[in-house]
Amino acid sequence: DITLTCHQILKNGGLINVAQLDELDIASLLIGGLVHDLGHPGYTNGFLINTQDDIALTYNDESVLENFHIASAFKLMNTPGAEIFANLSREEFRTVRKNMINCVLSTDMARHRSKMITLKAKMEKIKSEGQYNLPTEGLDEEQSFLMGVCIHTADVSNPAKPYNVYEQWTYLVLDEFFNQGDIEKTKGLPVSFLCDREGVNVATAQVGFINGICMPMYTMLQEILPGIKYMVDNLKSNRETWESRTEEFEARRLAKQNRNFPNALRD
Repeated sequence: DITLTCHQILKNGGLINVAQLDELDIASLLIGGLVHDLGHPGYTNGFLINTQDDIALTYNDESVLENFHIASAFKLMNTPGAEIFANLSREEFRTVRKNMINCVLSTDMARHRSKMITLKAKMEKIKSEGQYNLPTEGLDEEQSFLMGVCIHTADVSNPAKPYNVYEQWTYLVLDEFFNQGDIEKTKGLPVSFLCDREGVNVATAQVGFINGICMPMYTMLQEILPGIKYMVDNLKSNRETWESRTEEFEARRLAKQNRNFPNALRD
């Protein structure tokens, strides 16, 4: 799903041309999308850190899952029969590895704020210059940033998809969150954000996610990549749909239907 969305941003959004990406860049981004959640245990970084999980201890509480995913991917690709980069030169492999590490680490939500700050600065420059211009100096850094934004955007792209697809992903993601929240309660740990099945209004949570995370990022990225307008349009339409369902989902929450999540919500 993430790889497909990255491909849409590359092609439909025009990132290939705007960022002047070559074949190695494109391969890095797409393969990065494929492996970005490799071996995911179904818990958040915060949970793994709070429970002193071996993964968190291994990566010193820094981008725990993201480091785990990309390390696992390269270990896998180093096994016989999975050496997909075997025909690359040493320099080409260094480039792909660097790009893939950057892409997967960019999916850590802890890095979202810094990306938004950088995007806002680019928006000011676009306003003054009238359009986005790829810098002549620091080109590699700019390309890395744009590839990182692309995969991060793709990683939170469920709200930018048609509603029937988005709704199903919503239930699957929250089911995972609620399972974590149940474990946190049994362990006496603080219940993570959106993980308390007794307290979450599904519709309100989605409106908040769109307004707080997705819409600001997508609308700014649209200034650089006008081709993603259809994704922004989906965000607006989906937000209206969830807003119209907040009372319905509040009634479901009060009726304790979140206890039988997600099956009770699909009725």
